Amino acid sequence: QRHGKMPSKKSQDEEEKSLSAWLDNVRHEKNTGDDDEKKGSKAKRSIDDYPHRLQSLELLGISMGRRRDDTFEAMLQKLVEYKEEHGTLRFPSDELCEKSKNLELQALQKWVKS
Repeated sequence: QRHGKMPSKKSQDEEEKSLSAWLDNVRHEKNTGDDDEKKGSKAKRSIDDYPHRLQSLELLGISMGRRRDDTFEAMLQKLVEYKEEHGTLRFPSDELCEKSKNLELQALQKWVKS
């Protein structure tokens, strides 16, 4: 994590994009390996074969879960925090959210509406 956020494929920084792609690849291999184990097939070595590496990534706050699951959990937590702060789950109108320039509020509203 740099600056308190996970690396993004959309970044202008090539190093950050490369790191994001690598993490996605590691997650995919881990999750594909988990699926293969359930089916009884032997997959190539994965991050699970190196528990110290997995632990190191987890200590950095990197989840090896499926990204959609991680996104859901993160947005759910933001929704809980929004309700605690505002006492409601009602959001300002689209227009007011946009005018606020609060990107987190806009993303949360969009997530809730989807």
